[in-house]
Amino acid sequence: MPLIVQYLRYPAGARDSPVAFLIIIIQLYLLIFSYRVGIELITKSTRGKHENLPLYQFLSYHHRTARRSGCDSLHAPTRHMTVVNVITQLKRMKEALQESEQLFRVLFEQATVGMAQIDTATGRFVRINQKYADLIGYTVEELLALNFQSIAYSDDLKVGLANMERLKSGEIREFEMEERYFHKDSRVVWVKLKVSAMRTLGATSDYHIVVVQDITKHKQVEQVLAEKTHELSDFIEYATVCMHCVGPDGIILWANQTELNFLGYTREEYIGHHIADFHVDQP
Repeated sequence: MPLIVQYLRYPAGARDSPVAFLIIIIQLYLLIFSYRVGIELITKSTRGKHENLPLYQFLSYHHRTARRSGCDSLHAPTRHMTVVNVITQLKRMKEALQESEQLFRVLFEQATVGMAQIDTATGRFVRINQKYADLIGYTVEELLALNFQSIAYSDDLKVGLANMERLKSGEIREFEMEERYFHKDSRVVWVKLKVSAMRTLGATSDYHIVVVQDITKHKQVEQVLAEKTHELSDFIEYATVCMHCVGPDGIILWANQTELNFLGYTREEYIGHHIADFHVDQP
């Protein structure tokens, strides 16, 4: 995995970043697409009754044609070299395409975050890595028979679908949100996801890439912290002693309910006033 990141000229630490992985995946997709377009254009330009000949036979045929056509010595080498350059370029692009597709597969499968390629029109999963499948307890084969709507929490799905419409219309290129998934065993899994369209120049976005991180433990800690904070707040608010907080300028910033009850003021009558306003002058 570090070799792939190094090959793509990303720092080794980028392998743990979902944003970096998303950028790399999109770049590889665009690279593969450009290679395919280039190969198709070159193939069309050389298509004919001899298109199925092996490379060396094709070159030999054109070399003989150049000599038999009566071309002078100045033009014959030029035509021969043009054919050689075109076929060589085609061969190199095919090799580069194979290498890029292999890198795409390896990077997709070995990513340390969950990744999925999804059909934008239907929401069905097209390609899923093992990390994504493990996250929600399904096998890859099971998920390929589903769509993302079937595993998303209903309240979060509304927000996600609204963002998807903006993505499809071209209003935004990507979006990020926190969402709940239903695990296969029915428990809820919190994820942070980043979605980006697999868009090429002049083409519609038929697919999009989703990169997800499991943040369930983080959400659990947040919930425990919120509960403890609420408990501490209740304890202070209804303690058996009066408590208040005063700023450097003497303004009362906070007071517990016990003090308010003891003095007989409402919160609005007490908070925000100077502490001296409530002192009784000593004789």
